[in-house]
Amino acid sequence: MAYIEAWKNADQFGKRMKDRISGFTGVVVAVTERRRGWCNGDCVQLALQCEELIDGKPLDEQWFDLWRLERVNSDASPTGQEEG
Repeated sequence: MAYIEAWKNADQFGKRMKDRISGFTGVVVAVTERRRGWCNGDCVQLALQCEELIDGKPLDEQWFDLWRLERVNSDASPTGQEEG
């Protein structure tokens, strides 16, 4: 749990990330840690919320292993404007 606590404290929520495999891009809205389950050892997973709407509704968040994700230069902001 120490790793997930450090990650939460690193102010990653609201950051835009991209999955290296699928190309899915979204904003970090949740984080969890799986303990010795289906993956090899412990792994941290992030939920990304797509910023696009379909029929005026947001898509469900998608979960990815942390190792699959990379930061995208711009971050989401509450006003919908992109930040540096």
